[in-house]
Amino acid sequence: MNDMMDMIIKLKGCCEREEQKIMSTLELKPSEYRALALMKPDHTYTNDQLSREIGLSKSRGCRVFEKLLQKGYLRRRENNEDKRSFLYQLTRSGKKIKEKITSLKRSCESKILSKEYSSQGSSVYV
Repeated sequence: MNDMMDMIIKLKGCCEREEQKIMSTLELKPSEYRALALMKPDHTYTNDQLSREIGLSKSRGCRVFEKLLQKGYLRRRENNEDKRSFLYQLTRSGKKIKEKITSLKRSCESKILSKEYSSQGSSVYV
């Protein structure tokens, strides 16, 4: 069972390094990256929903969304159902950056899946 845990730890480290590369390439902070990675292209989110999905408090989420608005990746409009909140949606630029994130993640997944594993499945090469 130790071999399985070692493999998981190596795989997790590999994924974290790849995410760091993606964030660096796209000039995104971790919270911005998580928000864009989790958002669906044609879905509208309240600030509460989006903050909860990316694991942030409402106030921290609002600061992240403000940065994404400034970068042109999100659009914000009034929430007619709740005047205290806003609705957020990806802009055309946001959808393009989301596509880049998805493409880079798929490339990473392909690299991981294409590597050979030892007969016990205890090695991860990336």
